[in-house]
Amino acid sequence: NVLSDWSDEECRIKPLQNSLIPMMLSPPESLLVACILRGNVVEAHQVAAVFNLESSVSYGELIFLEHYQEVIKELAKVEHKIDAQSLEGSVSLKQSVCGRSTLQAIGNAAAAGMVFYSISDVTDKLLRPSEGLVPMFQEDFWTKSIQLEHTDPLSDVLEGLCSSAMATFDLAATQCHLWKTCKQLLEMAERKLHNSLEMKGRRLESVLLCSDGLRGFPAFFQQISKIINTSEGHPKPEISNEEISSHFHCSIVDLLQTCYPSLTEHCITNQIVLSQRFDQILGSLANVENSSDVKSNLLASLVEQASLKPAELEAHPVYN
Repeated sequence: NVLSDWSDEECRIKPLQNSLIPMMLSPPESLLVACILRGNVVEAHQVAAVFNLESSVSYGELIFLEHYQEVIKELAKVEHKIDAQSLEGSVSLKQSVCGRSTLQAIGNAAAAGMVFYSISDVTDKLLRPSEGLVPMFQEDFWTKSIQLEHTDPLSDVLEGLCSSAMATFDLAATQCHLWKTCKQLLEMAERKLHNSLEMKGRRLESVLLCSDGLRGFPAFFQQISKIINTSEGHPKPEISNEEISSHFHCSIVDLLQTCYPSLTEHCITNQIVLSQRFDQILGSLANVENSSDVKSNLLASLVEQASLKPAELEAHPVYN
C-alpha cells in the first residue's frame, strides 16, 4: 500500500489523484466541478447527462469553459489580422505620400472598423452563447449566491461585480497581446460595467471606494484602464512624451509582467526615466572604458574620481 509509506504530513500535502473512493462518495455536482477544473469537457458532459445537471450553475460554468476556449482561438486570429493591417497601413502610408494609394488607405481604415466588430462578435459568443444565458452572467447572480447583511463590508464589493464586464476584462488582461485589442475590450467592459451599475441604481463613483478601504473590481478596472488609455503619462523634461506613451501603449499582460512598484502613471513614468538614465550611464561608462584618456582600469578611475574636489571632478574623464 502506497499510503502506508507516507507520513501524516505527506498525506495532507499529496492529493489522492487516482483515488476512486472520494469520487464515489462525492455529490454529483462536485464530480461535475472536478471535471471542469481538470478541463475534462467530455467527462463533464457525461456526468451532467447521467445526473440531470443541465440546469445547475456548474453546468453553466462548463458551457462558459467551452466557449472561452473557442473565443481564445478566435481572438488570436483577430489580433493576427490587426497585426497584418498595421503592417499594410504603414506601407500604404508611405505610398500615399507619393499620391499613389489613397484608396488603399481608405480600405485599411474600413478594415480596422471590421476588426472592431470582429472583437465585438467574439465577446458576444462568450457572453451570449446559443445555449442560453449562463447563470453567472445574470445581474443578481453574486448577490443571490452569497447572502450578506447590508452592513457587511463585502456587500459593497458584491454590488460592484458585473460578470459580463469581468469576463471581457479577463480576455483583455490575460489573452490579448496587442494594445489596440486591449483598448477595445476595455471600452466594451467599461460600457457593460456602467450599464450594470445603472440597472442597480448605483454610480461608478459610489463603488470605487468601498467601506473599510476594500477595493473591488470597478476600482482595479479603472486603475488599469487609466494606464492603458493614457497618452503622455506624467511629462518629464528628461524624456519625450512620445517615448513615455510608447511604454504605456502596451498589452495588459506586458504591463503586469513588468512588475512596477506601483500601478500608477506617476510610478511608471519615474521607472521609465530611471531606466533611461541607467542606460545613459552605462553608455557613458562603456565609452570611457574604450577611451585612451583613462590610464588605468575603469574601477580605479571611479575610485580616483571619488577623492577629487568639485573643481577637479568636472575635468575627470569618467565624470564627463
